[in-house]
Amino acid sequence: MKFTLFVHMKKLLTLSLLIVSIGTNAQIQVTDSLIDSFLKTKITDISQKLYLAALNKKVNVYWNDSFNTPIPLNDLKTVGSYEYYIASEEDLADTTHVIPFEFTTDLRGFTTVYTSSTDVKHGTISYQLQGIGPMYTLIAGEGIELGLTQLFLAKRSSFKKALSKSEVSILSSIISQTSQFGDFRIVGEKYYEATPIEVATENAFRSIQSSKQMVYHRTTFTENTIQLSQYNQHLNSLVMSRIASEQEPKYKVEKYLFQDLKLTKPYTNPGYELRTGLHTQYGDETGELKDTFIEVNNEFFEKYEYSVHKVGGQFILDFTIEQYGYTYKNGHVYMSFDDVKALYPKHDRIVMEAFFNYLFEGR
Repeated sequence: MKFTLFVHMKKLLTLSLLIVSIGTNAQIQVTDSLIDSFLKTKITDISQKLYLAALNKKVNVYWNDSFNTPIPLNDLKTVGSYEYYIASEEDLADTTHVIPFEFTTDLRGFTTVYTSSTDVKHGTISYQLQGIGPMYTLIAGEGIELGLTQLFLAKRSSFKKALSKSEVSILSSIISQTSQFGDFRIVGEKYYEATPIEVATENAFRSIQSSKQMVYHRTTFTENTIQLSQYNQHLNSLVMSRIASEQEPKYKVEKYLFQDLKLTKPYTNPGYELRTGLHTQYGDETGELKDTFIEVNNEFFEKYEYSVHKVGGQFILDFTIEQYGYTYKNGHVYMSFDDVKALYPKHDRIVMEAFFNYLFEGR
């Protein structure tokens, strides 16, 4: 089974960050697009390093997911290149131009390969990651794009030869997060937005290169990294909300949620302290309208906007809590990521820590 993390390397999103520096504190507003940029950068870096490792013979690479047919180095150097034909006006003979593959611009992220196992007794199917390979756009003569395909595949066991320990960790975590959104329908079903020619070309190309018909999972750039970005954006809100609503017995509100950036003014009952005021009117027994004021406790579990601060070596999240009504201004909840990160699943924690370090790199 396969799914693809699709990266437009020529069109990486350019973002302007509003950085406010106060002493040792730097503050950055977190958005989906900012997380998306981070994910694309990491995916691109990993894809390029795998390619360079293959060229330097640090990683064995294969044509298909059987991992039985190695790619000779000379062939690897020409994969991704294509010939472009131009007719000469003088003798009408075609002139052949070879457009070489350029890994810094032509890679399109990576694809992952799985094997599946079925537990008949419990009625479950599980998937094990077997390999990964950079993707590129297959181009025919005249510059006609025939869709994405893998440049090569490398076994999972060889990743450590090409990537640092932290890169292996972030790669595994991104794959784990992506797997939560996917299904493993056949390619024709996954390509519901693709044109018939794209589906046909992809199936034909794979049938030639693979010795067996594969059922694999493919996601597109738009479907995948945007989903991942939104997922990561709101992980922090959910952790804060669970503490605020006392759903984490070992994490007492007054020890982890604060009213100020210095973490000196704890909340004791944030639902009440961040309550909302509603101004309305009601008719009394005489029918006369009377002004009244209703207080509504905050129930949390919203998709809060938030900023992240780096104070010293600590990441502090600043959630904006909307308090509508004519008497209240928006409230804020401050929470140290470092103090609560044990509440995150391991793969989510790894991605989040890498993202925060990416934000403040060099600052």
